[in-house]
Amino acid sequence: MSLFGAMNTAIAGLNAQSNAFGNISDNVANSQTVGFKRVDTSFVDYLTTSNTTVNDPGSVVARPDYVNNVQGTIAQTDNPLGLAITGQGFFAVSQKTGQANGVPTFNPQQYYTRAGDFQLDKNGYLVNSSGLYLNGWPVDPTTGTVNQNALVPIQVAQTSYSPVPTSQVTLSANLPATPASGTGTASSPISSNINVYDSLGTVHTVTLNWVQNSTDNWTVSVDVPDDKTTAARGSANVQFGSLGGTPVPE
Repeated sequence: MSLFGAMNTAIAGLNAQSNAFGNISDNVANSQTVGFKRVDTSFVDYLTTSNTTVNDPGSVVARPDYVNNVQGTIAQTDNPLGLAITGQGFFAVSQKTGQANGVPTFNPQQYYTRAGDFQLDKNGYLVNSSGLYLNGWPVDPTTGTVNQNALVPIQVAQTSYSPVPTSQVTLSANLPATPASGTGTASSPISSNINVYDSLGTVHTVTLNWVQNSTDNWTVSVDVPDDKTTAARGSANVQFGSLGGTPVPE
């Protein structure tokens, strides 16, 4: 091998290592980029022919290996509209091309992505961080028929609904026939919690306290720990039989 060949071989090795570091740098820089897939690096040797009088220098290159078909990491998020796909598949999306009469217009070309960090835009469309609009099958608002012949950008109606306060709850519970010592008494009742909503849509936790009067007879009282009003708290006697508990008229 000549001096020039030795230098070329060394430079080729340095260039290959430089490219490998570049791929690592890209992976680190995009570690928080939604939908990004890492790039691996493989080193490939170039072999040459040699004989008893000549030894041609070899070389090496760094080849990027793209892992677009490998499942990415699914990260937890506070975004209630964030989506992720486990396994095979893509989100069907459209690209916005402009706006006409205040309504977005879209490229008819169908695109696909794994980036599911969707958010509602001002028009109610689901848009990810790349500016792509999530597509779905349209539903006839009158008949409820789903049209599976075409995909359209999903638009969520920006409608406010008045909260409905809780007026009735259904409780399924299992009380012990023989409570543990010191429980099921007025000083240490058996408690269960349910959630209810007020007229403003605020959730409240209601505690039901159960006190055993006799083998099959219990008294249940209601408590709302976060209620600062002086509203009366209710209670009822419940008689248990083969079909469950039945309130006993007072």
